[in-house]
Amino acid sequence: MGNALAWAAWKQQTGFDRYGPTDPDAVGELAWNAALQAWREHLYPIVCLCGSTRFARQFVEQNERLTLEGAIVLSVGSFGHLRAEPYTEGQKAALDALHLRKIDLAHRVLVLNVGGYVGESTRREIEYALAAGKPVDYLEPVP
Repeated sequence: MGNALAWAAWKQQTGFDRYGPTDPDAVGELAWNAALQAWREHLYPIVCLCGSTRFARQFVEQNERLTLEGAIVLSVGSFGHLRAEPYTEGQKAALDALHLRKIDLAHRVLVLNVGGYVGESTRREIEYALAAGKPVDYLEPVP
């Protein structure tokens, strides 16, 4: 029921329904583009998960939770800590760069800071996301 009420409030506030604006002539081009972007983010938010791949279970759990909530989830492509052989330096650099591109695509970032742990790569991703103006949320409270 909460989602239905939120949806009704969204439609009333923005003049958009699930297929787009209900009155496209009522807004100018700049307002139209901003409203359309906000509508897309509201309907299907894109969330990028960041954190240590040693927390594979939490990645899977959060991916499922967010997906069931209607989000498009961008996550790690593999769990390096579960591999028999470590990545080469070149592979690690390529995966790190790829994850930054996922942050570029996301509307927001969720950091899986299990037990308060945030490693060097994750810290770099947080800084990158903040510099790009992306909201950053944490799985566990940050002191």
